[in-house]
Amino acid sequence: MTRFMLLIICFFSVYAMADNTKQSAADGKTTNPTTAQKHRARQPEPDIQTQDPNADRIGFFSTAEVLPKGNKSFNNYDIGIVQISWGVAKNLELSFTSTIPLYQGALFVSTKYQIASTKRVRFAMKAYGGFFETFAFGEEDFITRFLLSGGGASGILDVCVGHSCNSLISFGARFAAGIRRLKKKPTKTLLGYQADVNGIFKVSKRVKILAGLSFDHIFSREPGTKFSGVGACMLVYGVRIYGSRFAGDIGLVRPLFTLNGSTVYNVEDIMVFMPLGYPFVNFTYKW
Repeated sequence: MTRFMLLIICFFSVYAMADNTKQSAADGKTTNPTTAQKHRARQPEPDIQTQDPNADRIGFFSTAEVLPKGNKSFNNYDIGIVQISWGVAKNLELSFTSTIPLYQGALFVSTKYQIASTKRVRFAMKAYGGFFETFAFGEEDFITRFLLSGGGASGILDVCVGHSCNSLISFGARFAAGIRRLKKKPTKTLLGYQADVNGIFKVSKRVKILAGLSFDHIFSREPGTKFSGVGACMLVYGVRIYGSRFAGDIGLVRPLFTLNGSTVYNVEDIMVFMPLGYPFVNFTYKW
């Protein structure tokens, strides 16, 4: 795993340098270096959407950014989850998310609308719905089909902390409802919410640092019973290396504690072999 992640980091670094060199060469063809430097000094730094291909972050730790009208992007989360997004209007983005159909299937449709956008604050609302079908261990059968379907809505507030909003802090709140069907088991009703705060901080022309904290709480019940809840608090951190069209996120997800009912459980015994967290890799291509 370590060698694989190092290989990916090297690939992103080479790509970013090549992309940067290509852009510099293009600048040199149109004007001499002295004039180009003066021109760049007069121009404001490009906004986050024109510079960062994954500025909208639809899937995980979403921001209030949306794709510009007519732009499209392809995202891959941890190899197994793929997503296509499209800027259908000035402030409206439409996305389709699915899993690679090896042993499971899923399809979620989401829309994100940017309600307000100022120099330092942006706000957006997102709605989504779909299904997830996979296999789970059963009590009688070795495996049994598992189906989860539902939808929800969220609100995201971005506060810019860097020039042209290339560094920002996002605050999100999400609510969802659904049902779970499992063979030979009663159908369960599910309710859940998530609250998170996360930041992305530009540290160089092609590198950003990612950090976020989230709390998820899910309530479920079978017919004739009361709701019972489970939850988890997680820390996510990593680095983004990006060019004008391609971006890659490499990082770790570190559970801090879990919740069952009103009882808080320590996860350190589970995480003793992975003290830094579980690795994740995301890719984005924008056109």
